[in-house]
Amino acid sequence: MSETRDDGTPRHEAIVATLTAAGVRVWRQSPYGMGKGLMLWCSTGAMVMVPHEGDTWVQGPEGDAAAALLVAAGFTIGPGE
Repeated sequence: MSETRDDGTPRHEAIVATLTAAGVRVWRQSPYGMGKGLMLWCSTGAMVMVPHEGDTWVQGPEGDAAAALLVAAGFTIGPGE
């Protein structure tokens, strides 16, 4: 998946906006995997990985709920690493 959405919004910003609108606070954003992408730490315990290349993936407590929110908003969620 591209680094940006069709409207030009960076993918990680669109994901943060989607989660925030659903009442999930993203309390930290940090790089992961030696520069592979960003990890978004959520108030629910879910961790959303937004790689520079490839599909977004989710893990941790409430990961399935976060993934469902993102899929409903049109994001592609992959199986992870």
